[in-house]
Amino acid sequence: MSLRDLWMRIYIGRREKYANYDLRYEGVTVERNVRYGDRKSQTFSLYRKGEKELPTFIYFHGGALASRSKNCRRAFCVELAKMGVAVLNVEYRGEVNLGAKECLKEAETILSYLKEHSPSLALNLDKLFIGGDELGAYVASYLGAQARKYDLRPSGVVLFSGFYDAIRHAKGNSYYSTQYHFIKKFFKLDLKKAQWDSSISSALADASITRLIDEEYPPTFICHSVHDEFLSEQGDILVKALKQKNVYCFEFKAVYEKEYHNFHLNRKSRAGEAVKEYLSTFIEEAMDGGIYRNEHREI
Repeated sequence: MSLRDLWMRIYIGRREKYANYDLRYEGVTVERNVRYGDRKSQTFSLYRKGEKELPTFIYFHGGALASRSKNCRRAFCVELAKMGVAVLNVEYRGEVNLGAKECLKEAETILSYLKEHSPSLALNLDKLFIGGDELGAYVASYLGAQARKYDLRPSGVVLFSGFYDAIRHAKGNSYYSTQYHFIKKFFKLDLKKAQWDSSISSALADASITRLIDEEYPPTFICHSVHDEFLSEQGDILVKALKQKNVYCFEFKAVYEKEYHNFHLNRKSRAGEAVKEYLSTFIEEAMDGGIYRNEHREI
């Protein structure tokens, strides 16, 4: 691990110190480290209330664009489970060194696994949600488009502080954008050497989630902040792409100061509580098939 990645892990860790603060399960049970693939990294923890069949929520954790674990999202998955869904807190190789193609390929395995094992796990795939934050949001937004290959029609995609347009990310103004190392590591493209020739632009365009958005893309809940120091432009870009294709989009945007990257994980903040309230409403409406309009909320 480089000194740069180590510094980012420490920085994000301090920022997310309240992510598992005062964790209370309150009837939520956990089945840990269920294997969904051949690799050691391919496991998930299942959070649920009760034993009856429940709607399914697949969640991919962020990685501080270096590496993290599904354990850093325990409390948030517990809160999701309290909304009446069974939550699969997925572990996957989300390190930038792995590369985008392998990362997405490994994460996609969860879809084929669920097609086979959902009855034994008492999971309802007719009411399926796919979500994640940061790097996990990139993965979740990708799977939202790929799910139809497995004859799955997600009720919703839920995204927090993610990146979706690789070209704008490479050219943007955030800390990670101006430093080319993430593009080099994750997408295996050296922007300094290539000097933005046509092949690089084409490769970045192919890696962008925005190219996958069409009229059949699932209803989307997207949460982002104008003060996100890493990915401040990305939320607006995806919202625009969704609206251009007339895809339902519930946008929750933090505009006040001190609501930064992954602000939804701060369980001691007013914005974090508001996110849970609106997300619960989104899940209920999506399961009932009552989503017909775009919505926008600011805090």
